Amino acid sequence: MAEPTPSPFFDPEPAYRRKSPDGRYQEVGYPEYSEWSEERTARLFPNDISYRQALETANLVETTEAGRLAAERRAIIDSKTELLNMDGFLLELDLLAGNVERHPQPVTVVVIDLDKFKAVNDTLGHQAGDHVLGEVADSLKSTMRPGDVLARLGGDEFGMLLPGTTDAAPALERVSQNLPINPVTAERVGLNEPAVTVYEEDQGRTLRQAFDLAWSQNKS
Repeated sequence: MAEPTPSPFFDPEPAYRRKSPDGRYQEVGYPEYSEWSEERTARLFPNDISYRQALETANLVETTEAGRLAAERRAIIDSKTELLNMDGFLLELDLLAGNVERHPQPVTVVVIDLDKFKAVNDTLGHQAGDHVLGEVADSLKSTMRPGDVLARLGGDEFGMLLPGTTDAAPALERVSQNLPINPVTAERVGLNEPAVTVYEEDQGRTLRQAFDLAWSQNKS
């Protein structure tokens, strides 16, 4: 009769035994295997590769999933500021739109751009400009409330979604007071006139339309 296939939870070899001071023997397991390992499995199953294949498949799936998540993040995150980019902003806008349909509340949409930012790039180069953008992004993040949405929409333009309010003034005041120093003018970075629109349920326009209006106003 064929011998049964050994189980990975039963070692057919005798355990390692050690004599105690009182003359009795104690089974203490294998000194070379304090924990279960691939090496021990290979010793028990020298001709069975299914376990190793399963491990390799699991590692491949984990690596593929991590790569997919990283790629998805890169698709919606601005690499210079670590804020949402335009695509990420619109995704958050659509999620917020669904939320305010279920739980009506106003949303203020703000689009801003930086005053005299071009002078930084022209005078000190794009590396300095990227540094200023990073500082501006950090300053803007520090002024956001929980639930607010912030993104770099492109160039020196930033967008904000402010749920639960129709007044952008407090947010813009916090932003203005926290902006970094412009290395060219040696003054605090300024903002051009912000474009502000408000979404409310009874206005007859969607949140996306409110953003489109603010975006076009900022461009004009």
